[in-house]
Amino acid sequence: KVGDEVFMSNWSNYYTSSETSNNTIQVVEYVNNTLVDEIEVAKEPNAMVVDKNNHIWVSCSGDYMPPCEPSIFCIDAATHQVIRRFDLAEGSYPSGMAIDGAGENIFFMNGGYGTLNVYKMSVDATEIPETPFITSESKVFYNLKVNPQNGDIYLTDAKNYVVNGDLLRYSADGTFLASFELGIIPSYMLFN
Repeated sequence: KVGDEVFMSNWSNYYTSSETSNNTIQVVEYVNNTLVDEIEVAKEPNAMVVDKNNHIWVSCSGDYMPPCEPSIFCIDAATHQVIRRFDLAEGSYPSGMAIDGAGENIFFMNGGYGTLNVYKMSVDATEIPETPFITSESKVFYNLKVNPQNGDIYLTDAKNYVVNGDLLRYSADGTFLASFELGIIPSYMLFN
């Protein structure tokens, strides 16, 4: 939500008419529940955050069928225009986006299936970082969040999707701090 508008990703059009595409961000004015715009991005937009400039960052997995176009978009929330597009290598899978409390750095997972690493990128960057900020090693990163108060990074580890997963906590500089066992396929996290 930015101002009076809510930005929603259309990840799939499987259950809807062919008029709805799975490569758009729909903008709804929430007071009157009115669709005011549709912004085209790459296929399967899956996570969004808002930065200090009221720019919306969107990670797109790019589809599971070739030609895949995994990418990250930066959109001006006021004008609904795409400001920047970062194309990633085919076979990449950007997902699980988070932002620090100051709105200055985004964090996202990227890599191949089951080998996602965490990347950190300034909202002023003009290129995607080449080196991971946190490597998955033998873990199966599933989602991430950043504590807005202290910058700690939380990742869920789905392990093999059958046994209980873990919540992993890292400091703002990427140092591993602790892990906690959770249920099967831990995913969404929320700070209040």
